[in-house]
Amino acid sequence: IERPLDPNNIDISSQCYRQGNHLLCHDDRLEGRRVAFVLYLVDQEWSAAEDGGRLEFFASDYAGRPSLAAKAGITPQFNTLVAFEVSMSSHHEVGEVLG
Repeated sequence: IERPLDPNNIDISSQCYRQGNHLLCHDDRLEGRRVAFVLYLVDQEWSAAEDGGRLEFFASDYAGRPSLAAKAGITPQFNTLVAFEVSMSSHHEVGEVLG
């Protein structure tokens, strides 16, 4: 059942990842949450190979369990906003920040 977005129900949190930080695979599902976003405030010279922190997305099986290997990923880029739908199949993680 598709539900419209409720402009009166806004849930926002923020995290700051420093060297050595990462976030394991999860799906962001909370009551009423429909969209998740990441705003990258990294240096303009950020490099995925040297600095890490890549946002990785995973496929899900019929029961909503994530696969073991990432299917796609996004490298942090200065002043970039990434938004995605939150669902049973929106598993993602943040790779270790190296820089």
